[in-house]
Amino acid sequence: MIGINKAGLNSSIHLDSIAGVTPAGDVVIIINNSDVNANYSVTITNKRGENLNLVLEARSFTTIVYKDV
Repeated sequence: MIGINKAGLNSSIHLDSIAGVTPAGDVVIIINNSDVNANYSVTITNKRGENLNLVLEARSFTTIVYKDV
C-alpha cells in the first residue's frame, strides 16, 4: 500500500504528490513543489521504516523510484 501523509501541513504549503506501484513492483512517487520561493524538506519512509530525506527546491518536480522489498 502506498500512502502519502500530509498531516500537519497547512494550506499555504504548495506540495502535490502521487504514488503508485509499477507492474515490476517498483514504487514511484512524484512530488510537485509549486511554491515560487520556498524549498521544503520531506521524508519518505519505506515499509521497513528506513527514511529518505529530501529537500524539494521551489518550482520543482521530483520523481523517486525504488524497490520496497
